[in-house]
Amino acid sequence: MAIFLAQYLTYVAVLVVPYLWLRREKHDLIRILVTVVVAFAVSEALKTFLVLAIGIGVGHVVLGFVIGAVNHLHRHRPREAGAKATYIVLILSFLFVVGVIFDYLPRSLFAPGVVALFAAFVALIVMEGFLGPLEFIKVLGNILSYVRIMAVGTASVVMALVANKIGGLSDSLVLGILAASLIHILNIVLSIVSPAIQSMRLHYVEFFSKFYEGGGRLYKPFKKR
Repeated sequence: MAIFLAQYLTYVAVLVVPYLWLRREKHDLIRILVTVVVAFAVSEALKTFLVLAIGIGVGHVVLGFVIGAVNHLHRHRPREAGAKATYIVLILSFLFVVGVIFDYLPRSLFAPGVVALFAAFVALIVMEGFLGPLEFIKVLGNILSYVRIMAVGTASVVMALVANKIGGLSDSLVLGILAASLIHILNIVLSIVSPAIQSMRLHYVEFFSKFYEGGGRLYKPFKKR
């Protein structure tokens, strides 16, 4: 859902801005709106989308670990459930430390964050051995993989801008509209297909790997009786 919002909200903004800009002399409200949309498209907006994408990744991955811990508790595996809970503490404490370093959180949270990070790190080694910290690095990579949400939306915006630019370079109005329309149609098609593929990848690789365990009987559709 987040990928679709990132795609279509930014895409609609790119299509609407040129129209609003042509009418900027008639309405002050439209001129203000154009200024806001253009300001939103600068690098600060990309930082906001980056933080949002990582936040979605943190929530999704932590939810996977919560489900994994609950599954292990139902199967009477307290050690494995504790390991899943430890990963959650590691992720949250690591985020607290990073948030303090980049001035997103107050400095008073730095010391508790470091203590919790160190304690969870030691607990993970006790429960899963020295491979536990290596697995945590993989978890951080899974979270950063959600940056693709921002990348997919940004790519769609850039392609829309390119379509407008190519259409404006033509000396013929008809050819310009035709060229821009074809690129916009291609962009819309890619905007439908790409988010579906990326969201499935995030679910099956980053999310399911935190709790899903294969089981049951091997599927054999054809065999001799």
